[in-house]
Amino acid sequence: MRKKLSILFLSLSLFSASAEKGEKFISADFGINFDKKTTEYSKSIFFDLADETQQTFALSAGSEFGYFVSNNFKVGCAISGTYNTSLSEGQNSATEIKTLIGVLNPNIAYYFRITDKFSYSPEVGAHFGLGKVDSNGNDANSKFWDIYLKFISFEFRITEKFALGVDFGNINFCAMKLETETPLVTISGESKQFQLNAQGGAIHARFYLDGKKQK
Repeated sequence: MRKKLSILFLSLSLFSASAEKGEKFISADFGINFDKKTTEYSKSIFFDLADETQQTFALSAGSEFGYFVSNNFKVGCAISGTYNTSLSEGQNSATEIKTLIGVLNPNIAYYFRITDKFSYSPEVGAHFGLGKVDSNGNDANSKFWDIYLKFISFEFRITEKFALGVDFGNINFCAMKLETETPLVTISGESKQFQLNAQGGAIHARFYLDGKKQK
């Protein structure tokens, strides 16, 4: 019986507090994403197949402030910038879109301790962005928001005041509105989509301001 209790206590200790109530941190983030897909079209057996290839490249950088409202449970808010290029090439034409957006990112995360310094930290949050879009030389104003889940996310606490983390992929629902102003009329368009992103990741460095709190 004592042996079973010892095993149970050891198992529970693996998920004990990896970050304690009252801890605060600031972080620096850098992300990169590549995506390439090909779509094949055919109207009937009398038409040749037409391929369209789309390549996307994105860079992001930002900073976050986080606070642990209880053991393992973090609330945070980040500010970042994102640069994105997308090139679509088809049988008859090519379209290049460049986007520069500033983003506000409130979020929450829970830290599951795997080892003494290594934690699994899935995160849920939202992005709200404003920016500019250039499509083949035509400028437009952009408004953007999304709700996301980062389900592959880990953090390694190197010292009491410094940690490195990584996440890969996410699930999100996003919406974007574009407005193009001309001397005569304003043209607007909206898009909404659900995405599973499994081709990009991000790394972050976090600086804990006070180290771990004493119990």
